[in-house]
Amino acid sequence: MKKLYVLILIILIPALLLAQTVTLESFEGETAGATSFTSNGQVFNISSQSSYFDIYKDNNGYGWNGSTADDAFIDNTDYANPSQTVQLTIGTNNGAPFTLKSMWLFLSNSNLMAGTGTVTITGVRLGATVFTAVGSTLSSVPITTNNGFLKFDMSSYGGADNSNKSIDAFVINTTGDFEYLALDALSWGTVDIATPVTFNDFSSYQKSGYTYIQWSTGIETGIDYFEVERSIDGASFTRLGKENAQGDNSHYVINTVQPAKTASYRLRIIDKEGLSTYSKVITVSSIAESGYSIFPNPAIDYIFVWSPKSIEGVIYDSRGRKVKDIRLDAANNKIDIKSLAAGLYFLKIEGQSSSFIKK
Repeated sequence: MKKLYVLILIILIPALLLAQTVTLESFEGETAGATSFTSNGQVFNISSQSSYFDIYKDNNGYGWNGSTADDAFIDNTDYANPSQTVQLTIGTNNGAPFTLKSMWLFLSNSNLMAGTGTVTITGVRLGATVFTAVGSTLSSVPITTNNGFLKFDMSSYGGADNSNKSIDAFVINTTGDFEYLALDALSWGTVDIATPVTFNDFSSYQKSGYTYIQWSTGIETGIDYFEVERSIDGASFTRLGKENAQGDNSHYVINTVQPAKTASYRLRIIDKEGLSTYSKVITVSSIAESGYSIFPNPAIDYIFVWSPKSIEGVIYDSRGRKVKDIRLDAANNKIDIKSLAAGLYFLKIEGQSSSFIKK
């Protein structure tokens, strides 16, 4: 009895659109007495420091799935004690982040009689408090209304919107008469955060039988490392290599022997929290060794010129005036162009002329 919804979130990163999957978990498929549950492939643990909570399941329809009665929920049946308020913690078993959207709670004293009290919901990430939502004093809901369950909407509960904050656990604490607590219809969202990186370019060149994959970044915020992945069939990718992040405005290159005439390459970008996303896919066809190549184009502060041998070259502006002499090694050469004004330029080597744009 799980329902999946897809919310489209637009992140302020060029050409990157992410989807957050929201799951409504009603626990109907879980095992009675279990202290964990699996929802949309993610395992969550159930724990408490003041009572004992597990999956309660019967055929009497005591639960509430958000619209009608159901048979399974989390509670502290048989462990609720007079004058002892409760604490319930639910968190992912592997520390994976998620967002808490809403839940339905049944609140009463230990004899399942009506009472009053408060409910505090705390979101936690990596052991640190992300948010604390405290509501006003509540009264138990009559059993004739929503089976006695009350909805807690994290977009507004406690006077703030905490429904999109990344956490790996949440803690419920009660006060007053609330010694018994049941939780049903838990709505949560996956967290697929776009890694904050911009690319100036992602391309390839070939030399001496090797394919070189290179990329240049603009902004790198919180990036841990990059992985280069290759696919021969365009569907299944395998890892080729890893490059640690070097910071803003960095250039990276790895080389490989391409096992097929055509192959696809992409970057997996991993941030310091272990979250990842992917670059675009580029397709590379094996060709005979070419001449000189310039990357990136357009460029801002530097260009990288691949040369098959050591040689001298000259950069001319759009009017044919020489503006810079360069010396190239038989490698990928980094050329400083910060002193050049914005415009069109030509690099001339051995009679060959290649153009590039300085931004």
